[in-house]
Amino acid sequence: MSNAILYSATGARYGFAVTALLAFVFSASAQWVESTILLPDELSGVASPRVLCYNETDEQLYVSDWLADCVVIIDARTFRKVGRYLPGYGVSDLVWSREHNRVYSADYYASTVTVYGVRAGQVIATISGLDRPWRLLLDEPRDKLYIGCEDDLVVVDLATHTVRTRIPILGRPGALHADTVRNRVLVTGVDDGLYFVDSDADTVTGFVPIDVHNRNILALNHQDQKLYIAGTWSTRMAIVHLADDSVAGPFFLHGLPNRLAWCPSTNRLFAATRDGLRVLDGASDTLIASVRCYAADLVLDGELGRVYVCETAPDTIYWIPTHLAVRDLLTLESISSVRAGERLSAMMLVAGSDPTIWVADETGAAIAAYDRATGAERTRLNTGAKTYALAWNSVNNRLYVTNGFTSTISVIDGNSLHCDTVNIGHHNPGAVHWVPDNNKLYVTTRSYCNVFPPPQDQRIVVLDGATNQILASHPGAGLETYMAYSRTSDKVYIGHSHTFQSKSKVTVIDGSTDEVLGVISLPHASFGPLLWYPDSNWVFRGGSREIEVIDCATDAVIASIPGVVWPARLLYNSINNTIYCTDAGSNELVLIDPAARQVRKRLAVDAEPERMAWDSVGNRILVGSTWGGAVDVIDCDRDSVIATIETPGSGWVHSLVWNYLNSKLYVTELIHYMIHIVDGVSLEVKYSIPMPAGQMPSNMAWDPVMNRTYVASEDGSKVTVLRDNPPGIVGPGGTPAGTKPVVPTIVRGSLVLPRDIGAGHSPILPGESGLCPKPAQLLDATGRKVMDLQPGDNDVRHLAPGVYFIRAEGPRGQGVEGSSRKVVIQR
Repeated sequence: MSNAILYSATGARYGFAVTALLAFVFSASAQWVESTILLPDELSGVASPRVLCYNETDEQLYVSDWLADCVVIIDARTFRKVGRYLPGYGVSDLVWSREHNRVYSADYYASTVTVYGVRAGQVIATISGLDRPWRLLLDEPRDKLYIGCEDDLVVVDLATHTVRTRIPILGRPGALHADTVRNRVLVTGVDDGLYFVDSDADTVTGFVPIDVHNRNILALNHQDQKLYIAGTWSTRMAIVHLADDSVAGPFFLHGLPNRLAWCPSTNRLFAATRDGLRVLDGASDTLIASVRCYAADLVLDGELGRVYVCETAPDTIYWIPTHLAVRDLLTLESISSVRAGERLSAMMLVAGSDPTIWVADETGAAIAAYDRATGAERTRLNTGAKTYALAWNSVNNRLYVTNGFTSTISVIDGNSLHCDTVNIGHHNPGAVHWVPDNNKLYVTTRSYCNVFPPPQDQRIVVLDGATNQILASHPGAGLETYMAYSRTSDKVYIGHSHTFQSKSKVTVIDGSTDEVLGVISLPHASFGPLLWYPDSNWVFRGGSREIEVIDCATDAVIASIPGVVWPARLLYNSINNTIYCTDAGSNELVLIDPAARQVRKRLAVDAEPERMAWDSVGNRILVGSTWGGAVDVIDCDRDSVIATIETPGSGWVHSLVWNYLNSKLYVTELIHYMIHIVDGVSLEVKYSIPMPAGQMPSNMAWDPVMNRTYVASEDGSKVTVLRDNPPGIVGPGGTPAGTKPVVPTIVRGSLVLPRDIGAGHSPILPGESGLCPKPAQLLDATGRKVMDLQPGDNDVRHLAPGVYFIRAEGPRGQGVEGSSRKVVIQR
């Protein structure tokens, strides 16, 4: 253990003094999952709703999806979310049993079927031993459940939830349908044809080959006793005459089908395909009507004589189903069309006490209810959120999370982990940036597939960091956005572009008045990063094959630095005055002399480098490889690669965070859903934390105040909170018994380090009594050095309010020499 050093911080000009003890301890520390926060609220978790089921008795709607580990419950009478429950991961199908009032979910990736008791309000059974269950079919008169698995049809007793028998289906079950006239189950084999299973004996009684690829879409014509068979990757359809099991066809749908539905009132077959809505006569099997569109799903309403279709917008060139269209059942003429989401995936007509059309928006993480008669929207509920970007506010100790394809951001309190939702008034927030100097938040909305939301709704929203109130909203943003703040000019620079083809622009906003000062047009179409260089008050902007330099005094482009193929990220190292640029196009780390505005060196790194982190203590840059699955370690003093950290499984490295308190690197890896923790001294992966199913870890933010790392799950509607021990404290669970929490030092105006602190160091000045401490530095919340600290008075009035840390220099590569002292600078 090293000697204890006493630091004193005094705001003498304000008559305020605080003295604290900082003990430096070298020891191991551990991290653990402290909490999981659901977004945008506690009744969420379904980020891509595609699977719907309705309970007619209790008038409840159940919503889930392939990437979810939960089912959201909606009251169809009040249009409110009322609950959620946890099945296995990957819900591919949901069915409701009227007899038992239970909901059964096929948990594809968990290889289970979960049984939810509606009256009990909880999961009452789990049927295991299944191989990737895909489809479910209830036979309530015989009290049985048929489960289509990978290579067999499993029959389960509904009373005991035990497996009665397993029926081999060599072609892999693709779809199930009951033939009640002949007491049999019709099972399509994805790879071969149609199997006939006796409902009493549960044995295969016949088989016919079907010349249709995939064979996973069925519809039954009860009037003519025909079974229509189609597949999602084939434009052909086969028809089986159930009277003699003969096969007719193939018939061409002229589009890849998503849904087949037979209308008993008109004896017509409706096919929703990716190239149009097709209608066939049920008697003659001839095409009688067609509408060109991308039709994702459809619902027939014979009572009102209408067909509801999830389809593309009228007269659009973009083949994405975003609209709910109401059409005449006989003529297919359009009655109404309203935008219902970003990408519609499924729909259902709920014919309860208040008949309603429910539409699932898989990209928008929402489900909406529409009036059956008028097609007008009645409510829209977010079942989850695409958690894109994170930003930590060190002044108010808050974490901001953008909830993509909603109009909200989540604000998580760093002390209590309580989550609030703030409506920013504009759709699809993508990036979020916090500026400590003015304690303001800048949120940008972005487009989806070049058009959604429309360009006029791409905004830059400014919020007050203390109150979360909206201060301003300006046109801008786009597909991807980056930001830089000039402390010298008090300007915010936000780079954006509306499409991949249009020229890139940078919007300049006054940091005090929140007014737009101008828009800088750049010569290239790019979405490159922005970085402020304080020495010259310039902003560097990564462009297409070059980096542009903007003078913040005049907001003019004054230079271009060539030789960079695809600048992915920029990072400024204030120790050796170098800008580091990851070039994903050349697999290099490009070192730029910012003063000379030229490339001074290139270092070969692993495949497609993107994210970076800076170890300011050891003066090392850590570079994550998107495709190589490795992290290269750069010695900034020698300008060389000194190590390559191979992550287990060599997956897709997405995000990096350096924890300078514990000298650890956090790495999110997308392929295997892992968070890797790298020891900063040995440069080895010490821990790998597997994320729960459906929670692909993406972006991260680190809170040094509480020593927490927040990990966003883009498809899981969650933020996972990892807690690390203070240095010197070993094991999960926090500090040992009797240890008091360290109170932060409040500083206004100046920070004073004592002159006489003990023996063992050099004199301050010749002939002067007293000894000075080891060299100390003041770091901001990201670990970046903002100034060197000298014994005595240190003027900090030029620094932005917020949380800082005092660091005494320790051995190279070993991080902070014990725990750092937290300092809060106020004005």
